[in-house]
Amino acid sequence: MTIPATSAKFTNYDYFKTFAANRLYRPYFYPAQQICKRLFHAHNALYPGRNRHSLGCSLLCLQNIAIDCDIIMPMDYMDEAIKEAYEGIKSGHGGPFGCVIVKDGKIVGRGHNSVLLKNDPTCHGEMEAIRNACKNLGTHNLYGCELYTTAEPCPMCLGGILWANIRKVFYGCKVSDTDKINFRDDEFYKCFEGKSNLYSAQECKREECLRLFEDYVKTGAKRY
Repeated sequence: MTIPATSAKFTNYDYFKTFAANRLYRPYFYPAQQICKRLFHAHNALYPGRNRHSLGCSLLCLQNIAIDCDIIMPMDYMDEAIKEAYEGIKSGHGGPFGCVIVKDGKIVGRGHNSVLLKNDPTCHGEMEAIRNACKNLGTHNLYGCELYTTAEPCPMCLGGILWANIRKVFYGCKVSDTDKINFRDDEFYKCFEGKSNLYSAQECKREECLRLFEDYVKTGAKRY
């Protein structure tokens, strides 16, 4: 079914359900507040010409549509991520970064920044939640999961998310917000964009390492 633009009129409930399902979820980083904007645009599409005072009533309809489409609004899961972050900062474990991972409507992984607790710079909220989810599910592959985090992931966490095959991420604060409280995420992103130079790297014993790769390929080991 072709999904019309938000300016289209709807007369069929099932038709609009398909529209809502496709419009409310996209497989990329998606700030939670955008859900509200999507609902407002959907309201305008469903009731063109009506004023904003009718939005409250139509949201009840949209809530039913979300339930029928098996769409769970991200706000509740984000609240759980925020709780994780508070637990971490109250315990002095690290920064205000909490995360939960959800699969099939259930939280399967939790974590908050524990860099200071574990003296480990890789223990960011997302990384801790990924480790917890993998342990709980007994797999390294988190395809089909959604990740909710209090801040836009740093490059390391983004890498972890991609390696875990997580395709949907909801975040609260932006990288620019994180920069304002003196965390260096923005510096790292600029480095990868070639806008700053934070480290040096050079090739060393490539031939030996290529032989290592060849020996690995010969084993027929499972890729991940």
